[in-house]
Amino acid sequence: MLQGVRNNLTQEPYVLISKGEINLSNLKGSNVGVVDFIGKNLQSSISDILNTEVKVKRLREDNDIIPTLIFNSTDMVFAPRRILPELRKRTHSNLEATDIYYSVDLISVSIKGGVNTKDENKVKKCMNSFDEEINSMLEVDSWK
Repeated sequence: MLQGVRNNLTQEPYVLISKGEINLSNLKGSNVGVVDFIGKNLQSSISDILNTEVKVKRLREDNDIIPTLIFNSTDMVFAPRRILPELRKRTHSNLEATDIYYSVDLISVSIKGGVNTKDENKVKKCMNSFDEEINSMLEVDSWK
């Protein structure tokens, strides 16, 4: 298996981004925007991560985050910490990030059907030959 790496890390911290302070002990019933990366059980997954029942608004892409926050269609957005500076810049506002101590593994690649050294070496060679542009699209710096 090859694991994506960004800034020498293989995981990415997620936070709750909002226009104001968030009280983590009072999230029950809050509306949380999430760009769907989990799949069909998004509602229960986010409630489990936050350890309380919340209402999830499924966002199609990162570009949906700004209007969601500006027009108050959610109380907060569950998102990677790394996007906060760009959101602040684009909205001209001092959005806040509340740590929830949750991380998501960066992209990884494995070989279907088990590992065969010859196939593994071919995949590793291919992945390690990706240039900066391709790695950037995959949101990694390198592979290990």
